[in-house]
Amino acid sequence: MSIRETAKAALRGLGLYPLRTFLSVLGIVIGVASVIGLVAIGAGVQKSVTNQISQLGSDVLLVSPAMQRGLFGRSVAQTTVDTSMAKDLVEHNPLIRQAVATLQTQGTMTVDNSTLDVTVVGVTPDYADIFSYPVETGRFLRASDQDLGVDVVVLGAEVASTLFPGENPLGRKVQLSAGNYPTRSFIVVGVMSSLGRTFAGNFDGQVYLPASTFFRWTGQRRVSTFILRARSSDVAVDAADQVDFYLTRRVGANKFRVESQQAILQTIGSVVGTLTLSLGAIAGIALVVGGIGVMNVMLVSVKERTREIGIRKALGAKNRNILSQFLLEAIFLSLTGGLLGLFGGWGVAALVSRWGHWPTVLPIQAIFLAIGFSSAVGLFFGIYPAMQAARLDPIASLSYE
Repeated sequence: MSIRETAKAALRGLGLYPLRTFLSVLGIVIGVASVIGLVAIGAGVQKSVTNQISQLGSDVLLVSPAMQRGLFGRSVAQTTVDTSMAKDLVEHNPLIRQAVATLQTQGTMTVDNSTLDVTVVGVTPDYADIFSYPVETGRFLRASDQDLGVDVVVLGAEVASTLFPGENPLGRKVQLSAGNYPTRSFIVVGVMSSLGRTFAGNFDGQVYLPASTFFRWTGQRRVSTFILRARSSDVAVDAADQVDFYLTRRVGANKFRVESQQAILQTIGSVVGTLTLSLGAIAGIALVVGGIGVMNVMLVSVKERTREIGIRKALGAKNRNILSQFLLEAIFLSLTGGLLGLFGGWGVAALVSRWGHWPTVLPIQAIFLAIGFSSAVGLFFGIYPAMQAARLDPIASLSYE
């Protein structure tokens, strides 16, 4: 028999018991769908986080005070510094070309009878430039605002659209309150473009004050984060080492944490990759179970079709023809299950990705791996039943009831 005739015979054999064929395929579908779904979700999460971090730029470094246990077990920053260190970080570290100090607290902004919870961020003037964060209308904070400590504020896009729907907020007076700090009036001088939520936070829900004004209003002098930009992404890692060495000499060891975006990307990629691989391996167990189901169905099929095998052998079919037919049946089962599982896993990943607001990503290697592995499962678990069928004695098969 030719391969084509053998394939037709295999398909006819599978069509004899459609329900049983479907149930055996279902095990492979679940296994492949689990693997594909988990891999696609993991890849999508990794790409989403990578894109968000990359928005900051691969040459950006984050410097934050290390935390220690404070009163009642609360974590507090170890070191109190002011914005002057931002200038010192640039002057004493040749690989750093720009530095910004940020201070942060949660507050409430009031306009007429409307109120909105906002994140209040005190920054130095280079903040918008270092994040490549464009102004929509008006202007961002200037050096003169910082030097004079004037009461001006720049609004994030979401804040502006919520408190000033359809209006131009420039020049309007707003009230800011935060914690036990006294309520203070500020003049709106700018509105930022929409940047959305990123790894660094929700820019659109923030309002920006000069750091010196923030100091005077709250009395808080502890800098939350220094944001640094290296001369280039190629020297970012060396710049991080340089800054770490400088801070260790200035304020002491283990008082600050210096993180480069490249290091964060590598860490997140490694963690997500390991987690995805582990979950994929666990889901692969379902694929093995599906393969055992295929083997069981094929053994039953051999028993039920013993007389058919005897007739075919009596008509001249060789052992290799019988072996090929049953092997092809097992491979057809697994391959069909693999294809259905591929689309099913992709669909599940797409739904989860839409819910989680990250892209649906399926590496091409995962597709080939899933199809190849499902076919290999069919081949592996189909060998024994196929050999059992090929070894049947034709005379005994013809008399089998």
